[in-house]
Amino acid sequence: MNKPDYSTYSMEELLDCQEMIDKEAWPERYQEILATIEPKVSASPSQAAVNKRIRFENFCYELSRELCWSLSDEFSSIASLFSEHYRNKLPNVTFPLN
Repeated sequence: MNKPDYSTYSMEELLDCQEMIDKEAWPERYQEILATIEPKVSASPSQAAVNKRIRFENFCYELSRELCWSLSDEFSSIASLFSEHYRNKLPNVTFPLN
C-alpha cells in the first residue's frame, strides 16, 4: 500500500483523516497528519483564520449530529409513550380546508 502524501491534502481533508484514522493501527501516519496540520494552522493570519473556521465548522457539524441523534432518541421514546397513552384521550380537531 502506498503511503499518502498528506502535504497535498486540503485542511478539510486533513481534518477528516485526523478524525477517521485508526490511531492504534497507524500511529506514524496519525503523527504525520498532525505535523501537516500544524503549519497550516500557524500560517499567515488570513490562512490561519480560514483553517480555524474549517475546524470550528467541522466541530459544529459533529456536535449537531450527536445532538440530533440524542434528541431523536429522546423524542421517539417520549412520542411513543404519548401516542400510546393519549391516543384516545386527545380531542378530535378538524380544520376547514379552504
